[in-house]
Amino acid sequence: MTKLLVDRPRAPIQTIKEGKGKGRRVIGSYSWGEPSDPLPVMVRVFIDRDDADHFIEEFNGPFTSLDEIDQQALAVATDWCERGNS
Repeated sequence: MTKLLVDRPRAPIQTIKEGKGKGRRVIGSYSWGEPSDPLPVMVRVFIDRDDADHFIEEFNGPFTSLDEIDQQALAVATDWCERGNS
């Protein structure tokens, strides 16, 4: 039997707009659960640093929307930079 694949959306590449991390790219990598799950169950946050993507944190759901996840990923990265890690 052929296993069906589920086409999932990719996280957008975002940019920190102000503060110590201004201009840094942020990627929230979605991790999905079951094929029937409407939203990711976990997100890994990466930030562009020295021309490479560096893992900085992961956080779990439940989530209410992809927009909420993307905003939270950007907030995590912004906070990480403000703590002097950029």
